[in-house]
Amino acid sequence: VLVRNSSIPIYQNGKQVSHLFDGLAMLHGFDFQNGKVLYTNRFLLSKNYEAFKKGDAHYSGFAIGSSSSTNQGVENASVNVFKYGKSFVALTEVPLPARFDLKTLQTLGSFQ
Repeated sequence: VLVRNSSIPIYQNGKQVSHLFDGLAMLHGFDFQNGKVLYTNRFLLSKNYEAFKKGDAHYSGFAIGSSSSTNQGVENASVNVFKYGKSFVALTEVPLPARFDLKTLQTLGSFQ
């Protein structure tokens, strides 16, 4: 399995409201089996994702102003993925990676 992550742009009313680096973190999984590639993706269940679901795209980020979201959750880790011991984590510039399940891409919480 190859897992990558990326920043998915946020649109409201047909207009992009997020900076390229501040979109919602999405995990992309590529599973290689018998000469075929199976693809799956899933949003990282981050503070930014929860804020967007509530209609608030004005959370903090690389190029977005201060956060108006106060809910708890993992950071919007859209920069890289890494394996720490037995844990798979999504990373960003903040020091707290987000753990995820390698097979389902389900968010498991913060990695400390």
